[in-house]
Amino acid sequence: MLVHSNPYIAGNPVRGQRHFVGRSGILRDVLRLLSNPNANAIALYGQRRIGKTSILFQLEQQLAESGEYLPVYFDLHDKADLPLPLILYRLAGQIARYVDLPPLHKSQFDGDGVFFHNDFLPNAVKQTKKKLILLFDEFDVLDRPYKGQVGATFLPYLRKWMARTYQVHFVLAMGRRPEDLSARMLNAFKQVRARHVSLMDLPESLAIIRQSEHNQTLYWSEGGINRICYWTQGHPYLTQLLCSEVWEAAYDESPLEAPTVGTEDVDLAVEATLEQGANAFQWIWNGLPPTEKVLMAAMAGTGRLNVTRGQLEETLTQNGVCMVRGELDVAPQTLIRWDLLRRVDNGYRFTIPLLQRWVAENRPLRRVKAELDSLEPQAENLYAKAGQKYNQGDLNAAEMLLRRALAINPHHVQARLLLGRIHLDKGNHAEAVAVTESAYSSDPLAARQGLVAALLALVETQKEEDEQWQTVSRILRVDPQQAAARQKKEAILRGWAKKAMDENEYKVALNAYDQLNDKAGTARARKQLRRQSLSRRLTWFSRSQPAK
Repeated sequence: MLVHSNPYIAGNPVRGQRHFVGRSGILRDVLRLLSNPNANAIALYGQRRIGKTSILFQLEQQLAESGEYLPVYFDLHDKADLPLPLILYRLAGQIARYVDLPPLHKSQFDGDGVFFHNDFLPNAVKQTKKKLILLFDEFDVLDRPYKGQVGATFLPYLRKWMARTYQVHFVLAMGRRPEDLSARMLNAFKQVRARHVSLMDLPESLAIIRQSEHNQTLYWSEGGINRICYWTQGHPYLTQLLCSEVWEAAYDESPLEAPTVGTEDVDLAVEATLEQGANAFQWIWNGLPPTEKVLMAAMAGTGRLNVTRGQLEETLTQNGVCMVRGELDVAPQTLIRWDLLRRVDNGYRFTIPLLQRWVAENRPLRRVKAELDSLEPQAENLYAKAGQKYNQGDLNAAEMLLRRALAINPHHVQARLLLGRIHLDKGNHAEAVAVTESAYSSDPLAARQGLVAALLALVETQKEEDEQWQTVSRILRVDPQQAAARQKKEAILRGWAKKAMDENEYKVALNAYDQLNDKAGTARARKQLRRQSLSRRLTWFSRSQPAK
């Protein structure tokens, strides 16, 4: 009998360089950060099970082996309910594992974090004589509204800590894009560089697939490789999982020599892959907002590879799903940003066919609709009725129904978004911004478009330029490419620059022209600034000469 060992890791995150594949660009970016004296943090973001934790483990090993760094991995996933002293105690305990320090006691860690920052951390850095690198996993747990204390205490503490020290570097792994974070989180970490952890490219996928050829236990035909790539589209975990199931099936009959597998072998392993990966698929699914779940279930239920908007609307109508205007525009964009959908000529398709197969078999639309309705059926029914009233133009009735829905379920994001739209239609711009902002803090992806619309309407009513500047800046933090806001910002800057030039405030003008990237204006301001400086020096010189 052939002695064999399955080389594919399809469960826990990958540890060790021998099994870690690809991601060289991301690792290189992190290493560059460590040599940059003007930056001390980088965020790695991507969908669930895309490999962020494996990257942190790989960084931990590589940095430790260099001898120059002390990397410390710290998972925030299960710490949402911890007060600041306890989370700092646990973080210190993780650091202390690598440093020869006296035993720590919980009582040493105060509510303001003074002991950790002023006593423990300097002693740890001094003792190790290495550069401390903190690898925070599940970092966006700090940005979950209504869940625990960690976001309200550790987040502001960490922001101040990062701002006043460059002796410690931070790598922050999170499951959301930076621009999808709440206003509080975005403002706290707006200077942090971000790197997208996406699907693997073809060479990286091939490196995963061919692991069995390196240990000479399984060989792949061209058709078999192409079929793996089709089903998983470079998703690292799903590629490992499907290859592992193909490998196990090939050895079920105890072959006497290493088998070669083809297209049919891969397809036959799909059902077992869906079964073995059920927890991973469920983890991805649980991260979706309600509207996005409905959309994916509807698309998978069509049985088509490419689904047009018309086909989507028909499927939703047949299943009794009523979406408010705009939801069918926002939800696909959210899923595209998460690498779960791709745009095609006349509609959309699942990025990963294996995920489409799982959704079709395990989350049919009728079941998804029933599950969502059962969460808060009364609030959901009121929201649905409000949507109907809104579509009929009865804004007052819709508003009344939404307020009743929010009284039952204050966290109903779509109800808040629709209420904000009603305020906008009524011309209540400040109220529209306030309501939509609260929805954005809970679900930035779903609320971005509505918040931008409310802010754009608000800025048109503001008379003071300082107010307009604050509103426009808020818009561009939410959507940096928003054209109208960029034009408004440019107009304000040009007005400030002209006024400053007229009033001989050339430094102010220079700053405005620099932000505008106006080379001609910058040159004029610099010229006038030099003249002003020379004139002041000549005046001082003439006054300093002794009288004759």
